[in-house]
Amino acid sequence: MNQMGVDVTTLGNHEHDRSLTHLQTMIDAATFKWTVANYRSFDVLKGITPFTIVDRGGVKVAFVGANNTETAQVATPGNLGSVAFSEPVAAVNAQIVAARKAGAQMVVVLLHYGFAESVAGKATGPLIDIAAGLKGADLVFGAHSHLKWAGRIGG
Repeated sequence: MNQMGVDVTTLGNHEHDRSLTHLQTMIDAATFKWTVANYRSFDVLKGITPFTIVDRGGVKVAFVGANNTETAQVATPGNLGSVAFSEPVAAVNAQIVAARKAGAQMVVVLLHYGFAESVAGKATGPLIDIAAGLKGADLVFGAHSHLKWAGRIGG
């Protein structure tokens, strides 16, 4: 990801495929920023923030991330340590407000949630439900389902 020139990412379940010590090594080696709003405990992991702001051509773009709460069930037992999750909609919405107060002109949300299916161009599933509950986000990216879909939700 360093070589790809990524500016910001969020955590997903695969970041917890190995120990927190290994994850911390990866975070420390990153030339990009990490954001996750729905971790209630950061006592082990350092260098992750609930949101971050990147200046692009004079526009302050905030990124707010959220990891899938299913990570606790799909990660190898013990790999999460003391990391605990909070419900993503409330956590992300709170950080959208904080990012705007910090001067963000645009907010991009990075969700490690996917959709379940798309029928006649209408997607359903966790990504869609969470995106519909977000207030003040300009753009939402999802992941985790390994399926392609693009569309508008709530304008």
